[in-house]
Amino acid sequence: MALPPVFAASALYDSLLQAALRQFFSRATFGTEPIPSLSSDGRLAIEPTNDPSALSIRWFGSRHVLHVPARRPFTVVLIDEVESFAVRRTSASFETNPVDVHRATDAVMLGIDEIARKLPSVLFVTTTNFIDAIDDAFMSRADLVMHFALPDAGTIANILQHSLAELAVQWPELRPLSEARGEIAEVAGLCAGWNGRQVRKLVLAALAQRLEVSKNPALLSFEDLREAARKRGGVEWAGGAAPTSKELFPDVPKELMHHHDH
Repeated sequence: MALPPVFAASALYDSLLQAALRQFFSRATFGTEPIPSLSSDGRLAIEPTNDPSALSIRWFGSRHVLHVPARRPFTVVLIDEVESFAVRRTSASFETNPVDVHRATDAVMLGIDEIARKLPSVLFVTTTNFIDAIDDAFMSRADLVMHFALPDAGTIANILQHSLAELAVQWPELRPLSEARGEIAEVAGLCAGWNGRQVRKLVLAALAQRLEVSKNPALLSFEDLREAARKRGGVEWAGGAAPTSKELFPDVPKELMHHHDH
């Protein structure tokens, strides 16, 4: 299932949370009743209740009760970077990988099957940037697989605009940059093929292009952003040759050095 470009996988989590909240409140009832004056002092407090599907709050002499019928309760389990758990066993050689790698994947499969059999109301949501590294048996258990494309030029421009707007809250001098959509689009064109995380970090890389900007982010310019984009979000060393580790740490015993440090 192919989806339009999004900022990041976190957008999926937000959508799931909003959907869960909508379902929650669609089943909820809310009532208010007066209570004795001892709690009319304005203190907000959560009262204990024997009903696990009810939340009771007292405030200013009133008790507010949020009740949700315990119908079809469910639990969502989120596993980020699932390839760390369900390693593709056909790619994990016994010669180069410990047998524990294979056993760990076996344990994940057994655990999922056990939960599916005993707890059908549990929903697993997993994410990965390396789908080819996930075991085929794990993929076969998935009811739905969503592939998120890399952000297009318009989405990249939106990410840059939001990042600059966040900086402008702290440094108002940057507000004109966040509103210059033409130049933002130009910088976005230099970021084709980047993922959302790389694009968000571009602004931070731009702040590190010049020492004076690092000291005072209000001096950030579009030339800094373009320069950081040309370096793919990196920073070039502008000084002389970097010192060797031996020059940096002359007192390290020889037996503790690596061969390339001698």
